[in-house]
Amino acid sequence: MINGKEIEGVIVDMDEKAMYIQTLEKEIVIQRESVSEVIQLY
Repeated sequence: MINGKEIEGVIVDMDEKAMYIQTLEKEIVIQRESVSEVIQLY
């Protein structure tokens, strides 16, 4: 969840400041401090 919004995608990269997530539509960059929950599925 990011600021109360659920986003589905694949984390393609991560550093100390941001997560880079590939969704079906595009790649998005999210600041790490705005991420409240990450759920990993296999």
